[in-house]
Amino acid sequence: RPEELLNDQTNALDKILDTYYLAFILIVSLRWENSLARNTSIILFVYRVIGVILFELTGWRTLLLIFPNFFEYFVVFNLITQRFFPRFRLEQASQLTIVFLIIGVPQLLREFTYHYLKMSLVEQLNAFTPLNIEQSTLWEWVKAASLQILR
Repeated sequence: RPEELLNDQTNALDKILDTYYLAFILIVSLRWENSLARNTSIILFVYRVIGVILFELTGWRTLLLIFPNFFEYFVVFNLITQRFFPRFRLEQASQLTIVFLIIGVPQLLREFTYHYLKMSLVEQLNAFTPLNIEQSTLWEWVKAASLQILR
């Protein structure tokens, strides 16, 4: 069906563009002084790229659960701790384990609901937050809320 082909092409382009911008984030992380954080970011980036390549070659959506995007959230975590908690230093595997629990559990849930259950962002927000969004897309919801505020 033409819609499915277009959707597959859109998903492929989305993965390519995600990898492209994540590569710039990787470049930033390569400058980190903390070797554990820097090396972890490299491993997470390569791990995700392997998953994206395998997914694009096979189309098997479960690969996106096996190779989740922890890289982006790890970088955000590290940047937040550098900026707001400068005395915190990631030095031990036990600290890394806690970080992965903090960023990993929600991300695995998001990857599962999006890639495996094929829930939209609106469906995820309605299922896992107190929000009750009636519009079909988040953009439509923002527009409707903005119009109500402006009235």
